[in-house]
Amino acid sequence: MRTGGGPGLTALQRQAIDLAFFEGHTYPQAASSLGVPVATLKTRARDALVALRCALTTPGESLA
Repeated sequence: MRTGGGPGLTALQRQAIDLAFFEGHTYPQAASSLGVPVATLKTRARDALVALRCALTTPGESLA
């Protein structure tokens, strides 16, 4: 698991991103590993991605 985390991410969000994106687990595998429902894992991952997007953009800028 990465230790740097990211700007404004909670530990739970970092875990979700680490497992689903950096370690290559499927959402069901990552959810099982953390002992949470798949929907919870997906929510944490989505919230982390939103937080990262906000941290990487300046007001008025779009990454789209």
